[in-house]
Amino acid sequence: MSGAKSNWSEVGYLLAEGEIRLLRQDNKAALDSFLKALNTAMLVGYGRVMSDCLYNISRAAENLS
Repeated sequence: MSGAKSNWSEVGYLLAEGEIRLLRQDNKAALDSFLKALNTAMLVGYGRVMSDCLYNISRAAENLS
């Protein structure tokens, strides 16, 4: 059970890190954080979080040139 908690907290951390990077307008780093969060969520099967990751990936990718 501790492994699931670890994965859940890792996804939450990566999403929060990506949000902070978006606020700082560091879109490449934010995109990297969101992709890592999506990868972890997919490995564990967190469906609701996967949609959050995809939404945030689209937000970060909007401003990439």
